[in-house]
Amino acid sequence: IGTAGARKTIFNAEGKNRHFKFDNGEPSATKIIGVTFFNGNEKTNDWPGGGAIKITNSGTNLQFIDCVFDSNRVEGDYQGGAVTIADQAQPSFHGCEFINNWVNDTEYGTEGGAVFINTPSTADDLANTIVFKETKFIGNYAMGKQSSNGGAVRAGRNTIFENCLFVKNGAIGGNGQNSSTWENAEGGAIYSAGGWSNTGVKTVIVNSTFDSNYVEVRTN
Repeated sequence: IGTAGARKTIFNAEGKNRHFKFDNGEPSATKIIGVTFFNGNEKTNDWPGGGAIKITNSGTNLQFIDCVFDSNRVEGDYQGGAVTIADQAQPSFHGCEFINNWVNDTEYGTEGGAVFINTPSTADDLANTIVFKETKFIGNYAMGKQSSNGGAVRAGRNTIFENCLFVKNGAIGGNGQNSSTWENAEGGAIYSAGGWSNTGVKTVIVNSTFDSNYVEVRTN
């Protein structure tokens, strides 16, 4: 896919729906290379979200290489402006870009402006590490009326970020909330939390750059 490269191979969802749902055990030999996923908008009540792509179920381990996720979003009680990963799926991302993706919940809190990785269902699921290499996260945000976490990534399972770039991603909590409430925002770039039983999440960051990421709490 995308033999001309991501700048010329553009899947435009026109803000009508997400682009793809992968849930049939696509193996790591399945590679999506050089595609831009643009203007996806998940609004079919398919939790946990994923404005461009939802990836679920054991054995769904496909690779995204040199892909761009641009201006995708979810609104309402959902997560992952561009991508959600759940139910033992283990995709990988190499040389990708996540740009200007967002989540916005005007009633509750939200997580994962670009990528939402759901909490594990077993110890083995926790150990299914999601790997991002040479991937850029720029200008993504998670905004909610209540608390918000992970402007770029909400990691509920083990993750590795190697040679990655995080610039101007933000978590914004309390948007539209009155001044008498207590809200919070955590992880302008990455929010890593959760685990299984007594084993916590591990997030490994190697040779990566963080610049101008932020958290903000707003009230009326």
